Amino acid sequence: MSKAKASKGAGNSFGSKAAFIRSMPSDTPAKVVVEAAAEKGMKLSANHVYAVRSGSNPGNKKKSKGKPGPKPKAARAASARRKPGRPAGSGRGGGGGAGSLETALRNAIADLGLIRAREVFDAVESTFAGRG
Repeated sequence: MSKAKASKGAGNSFGSKAAFIRSMPSDTPAKVVVEAAAEKGMKLSANHVYAVRSGSNPGNKKKSKGKPGPKPKAARAASARRKPGRPAGSGRGGGGGAGSLETALRNAIADLGLIRAREVFDAVESTFAGRG
């Protein structure tokens, strides 16, 4: 390989354009990044700048195309919170008072499933029947 080809290819190694884009401050307009790259002999488009910047943002990770996974813990907790229009004490934490134990029991049954909850209640009932 001649020196001319080696020097020409050295600036265009895999990832050098993306590395150049990431080296620029993120608030630099894409047009300015494209112009700066042209001065260094790189051909970039504004769309390439946008694509690299969106890929380097931790909040914009690409999601796999498989089944959606379980909700993150924070999302599950947020969906369990009281929504506007729902009466106080209808959430998972209860609101205090006599109804809070019943609310907690109802929520536990909902989490456990009705069939399994009945099995648990039968076991508790047989335990109390044996004490009599």
